[in-house]
Amino acid sequence: MNTRKFLKTVSYVLTGITFIFSIVTLVFGTFLLSFAQDYDDFDDYQTYIIIIDSITFNEDSIYITSTENRSYFLDDQNFIEVMNHDIQSNVQINDQVTIIVGKKGWGDSWDYPIVMIEKENTVYLDYETGISSINDQVARLEKEFIKSLILPISLFLITGGFSLYFFFTRKK
Repeated sequence: MNTRKFLKTVSYVLTGITFIFSIVTLVFGTFLLSFAQDYDDFDDYQTYIIIIDSITFNEDSIYITSTENRSYFLDDQNFIEVMNHDIQSNVQINDQVTIIVGKKGWGDSWDYPIVMIEKENTVYLDYETGISSINDQVARLEKEFIKSLILPISLFLITGGFSLYFFFTRKK
């Protein structure tokens, strides 16, 4: 096999692979970010008074399960905010708390993001701070998604250019 034929074959194969990879990245990324519109305004949130069935403090998040068996979480800046308000010492299992959460699970999960949490008139996370953090998270995820498209699309364009070159300069 001569060098030109080999390079042409490699170019066609890489173009196909990078095209498929670009499409898969675009489709799955769009699907995973489709939840972002579910957190745009106040109508996208609900207020609940719950009794805590379990509470798990992780290194960078808190997961709360209510006695109604629904899961909620705090992470990112909202996690930092409630930890600064000493939630770990003051909120325990069987405590009644008021929370405001998104109506839908975050991303592809069944966990609902908490944007406000209060116990006995002590606010650990106020609504404005919670919403601001969620909006910042969504903006970061959207930027990361755009960045994730750069490599596969660039590779597709480069290999596609070579494929077009080999196609139009082929011997007839």
